[in-house]
Amino acid sequence: MAATAVIQVNGQTVATSAAAGRIARPKGDTTFSGEASTPDAGANEITTYNWSFDGASSSNATPTFTLVEGRVHTITLQVADDLANEATATLTVVVPGGFRSRDYRGRGGR
Repeated sequence: MAATAVIQVNGQTVATSAAAGRIARPKGDTTFSGEASTPDAGANEITTYNWSFDGASSSNATPTFTLVEGRVHTITLQVADDLANEATATLTVVVPGGFRSRDYRGRGGR
């Protein structure tokens, strides 16, 4: 077995190392959690959390990132346990809004 990386938002699992996730969220500060990640069998605990978010990073288990209107963000969590087993989970977050009327020309707009 291996360690398992789990990304949660508001207590809901949205991505794991076994299945990438994609969600829609409103703009603003959002707290993500890696605390549901699990170590490999034989290991005791997750010892490191490495988050990547549009060029920003964090080593907290529960970082807060700002989601920007009209953007698609990619969030990656890499965890390691006390025996150096690693796992990575990736989440795509779509933040609606910020579109101009000309973005809808294909739907009858002029």
